[in-house]
Amino acid sequence: MEAFDDAVRGHRCAERAFAEGRYRDVVHQGLELLPLLRELTDARARQLRLDTLRLVLDASELWWSDGNAPVLGMSQKSLVDEAWQTAASLGDSRSRAIAALLRGRFLVGANGLTEGVAALAMATSLAEASEDELLLVDALTLLGHHTIGRSMEQGGRLLDRARQVAAGFTGRPMNDSAHWTLRTAKLNCMSGVAEFDRGRFDEGERLLRLAVAEAAGAGLRDLRATSTNYLSQLLIAAGRFAEAEAMLSAEIDSLGGYAADSPHQAYNRALLGKARLEDARPAEAAGEIIAAWALQSSRPHKGIATLVRNYLAELLLHPAYTRRDPARAERLLHKSVDECRRTGYQRSEVAARCLLATACLELRSSHEAVDHSSKAVRRLEEAGGAMPALRSEEVYYLHHTVLLRLGRDREATRALGEAQRLILAKANTIADPARRRTFLRAVPLNRAALAPTN
Repeated sequence: MEAFDDAVRGHRCAERAFAEGRYRDVVHQGLELLPLLRELTDARARQLRLDTLRLVLDASELWWSDGNAPVLGMSQKSLVDEAWQTAASLGDSRSRAIAALLRGRFLVGANGLTEGVAALAMATSLAEASEDELLLVDALTLLGHHTIGRSMEQGGRLLDRARQVAAGFTGRPMNDSAHWTLRTAKLNCMSGVAEFDRGRFDEGERLLRLAVAEAAGAGLRDLRATSTNYLSQLLIAAGRFAEAEAMLSAEIDSLGGYAADSPHQAYNRALLGKARLEDARPAEAAGEIIAAWALQSSRPHKGIATLVRNYLAELLLHPAYTRRDPARAERLLHKSVDECRRTGYQRSEVAARCLLATACLELRSSHEAVDHSSKAVRRLEEAGGAMPALRSEEVYYLHHTVLLRLGRDREATRALGEAQRLILAKANTIADPARRRTFLRAVPLNRAALAPTN
C-alpha cells in the first residue's frame, strides 16, 4: 500500500510538470517511477503504470523519430510496446484504446501512414466501445488528421465527428483543464489544417490562430510548435511571407531553448527556408534548409523527412541559387518517391514528382518530365483532387508547362484552366480584398498561372 501511495504521489508530480510544459521533467520523473510500478502487480498499479507510460510518451513526442534514435535517454518504441502489453493485461477497452492510440502516433513517424492509420482506427473503435468520450475525441482527431493524407473527404468527416463529440462537453466542469485544453487546441489545429487543405483560407487561419493561442496560453509547447508550423504554411501559401518568417523565427528561437534536436525544429527551419524560396531569396533560404536536412538526418521522422528532402531539392533546382545542382536534386527526389510509396505519404510523392519533372526538363527530356507530371496529376485525382500540404494548382500548372514543351497545346490549355480555377476558388475564400490581392499577386505560382500571356 505504501509503495503504491508513493507511486500515486510521483505520478501527480509528473502531471503537474506536464501541465506547466516542463516536458523533460515529466520524462525524468516518469522514468524514475516506472521501475517501482513494474514491481507492483495488482490492477490499480498496472493502470497507474499505463497512465505513467502515456504521460511520458505525451511529454516526449516532440523528440520522437523513426524509433531507432534514443529519446531523452529512453526508447519510445520500448515504452509503446510496454503500454501495449500493460493494456492487454488489464483487458478493458479503455486501456487497450490508450495503448492503440500511443502505437498509432508512434507508427506514423516510425513506419508511415499505412500502419499508423490502422492503429489509430483500432484506437477509435476501442474508445467507442469504452464509452470514454474524451478518449474518443483524441482518437478521432488524430485518425481524421492522418486519414486526410489518404482521403480528404473521409478525414474531414472524422474531424467533423470529433468536433461533434467535443461540443457535447461544452459547459461541463473539467477536472483536468490542461488536458482538456490539449484536446480542444489539437482539434482546432487539425480542423484548421483540414480547412486550409480544402482551400478555405479564412476559416483555416481562424482555427489555426485559435489553436496557437490556446496552446501558448496553456503552456503546451509541443502543440504550439505544431500549430505555428501549420499556420505558417497557410501564410506562405497566401503570399504573406513576412508574417510567416516572423512567426517561424520566433518559434524556432523558442523551441531551440528546450528541444533544438526535435524533428519539429527541423521542419520549422525547413519551412522558414521554403518561405524565403517562395519570396525569391534562395541565398537566405539555403542556410535554414541545409541545417534542417542535417538535423533531420540525425533524427529521422518518416512524415517530416520527405518534406525536408523535397525542400532541399527545390533549393537545388532554384534558378537563382548559386550552388544549384539539378543532378543531386533528382537523386534526392527519386529517394522521396520510393520512400513515399512505402510509407503512404502520397502528398510528398506528388510534390517530389512535380519537382522531378522540373529536373527532367533541364537534365534530359520533356518526355520523361511529362511522365512524372502525369503521374503527379493521376495520384492527385485518385485522392479526390486535393491533398494536405500540397497546392493542387501547382501540380496542374507544372503539367501545363511540360505539355507545352511537347507541343501538346490542347492538353496544356486544359491543365492551365484547372490551375486557374483552383487559384480563383481559393482567392474567393479570402474576404479581405488586400489579402486576396496579395494571394493573387505575391505568390509566384499564382502570378504566373494568371498572367495575360497564358
